[in-house]
Amino acid sequence: GGAALPWMADDPVLSAFAAEDADTARAAIEELLPDLTTVGNEENDALAAWLRSWQRLWPDDAKRDPTLEGLVTLIERHARDSGASEATDWRGDLERHALRVLRGRREQPVTIFCHLLLSALELHRLRQGLLQRAVFNDLDMEAAA
Repeated sequence: GGAALPWMADDPVLSAFAAEDADTARAAIEELLPDLTTVGNEENDALAAWLRSWQRLWPDDAKRDPTLEGLVTLIERHARDSGASEATDWRGDLERHALRVLRGRREQPVTIFCHLLLSALELHRLRQGLLQRAVFNDLDMEAAA
């Protein structure tokens, strides 16, 4: 939203985005991420476009890995169904699946993504705890749960 910093013009990666003209910067972004600029404004469309762009960057051996595809499918299903049922233990389901894959597929590309998923789930748990503490600080914690 603000003006580009002077050093950005010299950076080989950021220089295309540091143009003084907003239209030039927007064109550079559209060229880099064509799928994200052509989809509608719906969140699921943007997520699907991001996922397709990310999958194109996978190395060839990862593209043929059914376990990695299964993990992506599980996360897609969660994203699609999120909010549908508050009663389900979605975080526990994702964690159990990621741990099962992590233990069974060592030294494979999918293990990196399982680790990142587990880290994200732990950060989500931490954020939820901090939010509960901030909102319900004066109340009994059992009443807050």
